[in-house]
Amino acid sequence: MKLYLSSYFLGNNPEHLVEMIGPDKKVAIIMNAADIYGNEKRPTYLANEVKKFKSLGIEAEELDLL
Repeated sequence: MKLYLSSYFLGNNPEHLVEMIGPDKKVAIIMNAADIYGNEKRPTYLANEVKKFKSLGIEAEELDLL
């Protein structure tokens, strides 16, 4: 397992993330910091992040830390 932390979306160099992941292009998105947006904005925020990863050829899903 590798850990890539970014406090602001994918960061300035998402190509480094793609290189780091290697052939198994699956990631988990931990959005607990987005809890401040409330339940009404959170699904849209998650969908946007999944879309960004998909554009890089990466499969993404949420991991909720509750």
